[in-house]
Formats: sequence, structure tokens, C-alpha cells
Amino acid sequence: MPRYRVENKVTGDVYEVEAPYAQDACERLGWHIGFCHVKCIRDGPHTHLSQEPVKVSPGDSDKGR
Repeated sequence: MPRYRVENKVTGDVYEVEAPYAQDACERLGWHIGFCHVKCIRDGPHTHLSQEPVKVSPGDSDKGR
């Protein structure tokens, strides 16, 4: 399952979320996709959607992910 880094444009909160699509990643956080910046940081392998979104610091590097 792809893992997305999702940033809320209004609040600046950043989460990493596993979801099949970017819009689903935003919806898992209760956010509308129009209020998000979304970046795919990992594409597969398939995992479980039961994992909760992980809040990250906005300045965290994407290196090694």
C-alpha cells in the first residue's frame, strides 16, 4: 500500500498515512484533499490499513524512506 506524507495547508500538521490513493489518505485524517499537500513517499509493498496515521514534524527529511 502506498504511504503518503500529507500536510494540512491551514494548520501545518503533517502525517504519514497508508492509503490506496492520495484522496483516501486525506480522508483518513478527516481532511478535504483541497486543503492538503500530498506526496507519495513509498509505493508498496502492500500492508494493512489498520495502522494509524503517524504525526511527523514538518521539517523531517524524506531521505531513506
